[in-house]
Amino acid sequence: MKIKTTDEYEADYKHESLDTYIKNRRNRVFKILIIIIILGIVGSFAWRYVVIDNGAKKALREAKDVRIGISMLAVENYSKKESLYDVTSSTGMTEGSEAKVLEVSNADGHITVLSWDAENNAPTAFIYEKDQYIVHYNSKSEDEIWKVFYTYQVLGY
Repeated sequence: MKIKTTDEYEADYKHESLDTYIKNRRNRVFKILIIIIILGIVGSFAWRYVVIDNGAKKALREAKDVRIGISMLAVENYSKKESLYDVTSSTGMTEGSEAKVLEVSNADGHITVLSWDAENNAPTAFIYEKDQYIVHYNSKSEDEIWKVFYTYQVLGY
């Protein structure tokens, strides 16, 4: 059996210490990369949520302006002894009314009036569509109900 000298012990210690240092450094870099990737994924989802939320709020504001525009145009048509609501139309309004409502309310979506209260001369339900947002208004209950939907295309043919 050979006895190691002090220099040989130092050389072995430095070699083991260097290997341990390299392994620890490699593990630390790997952990940092994993954390950066996870933060990137979570951050992208958070950013997408904020963008969708802001778009939904903008669509809701425009839909509320559209409701006011419909009411204004209904009052104007009432003075002419005409009705804004047309059951036979695909939009639920008389011809040209949708363009007038959109112009008055500074909106650029699509309106579909679903039901009308003839007694109050106001819409009880309508849908406002803009980009990927659909806003549904319903006032048949005591409280007005506004629902905003975001459509996401899953498949395309």
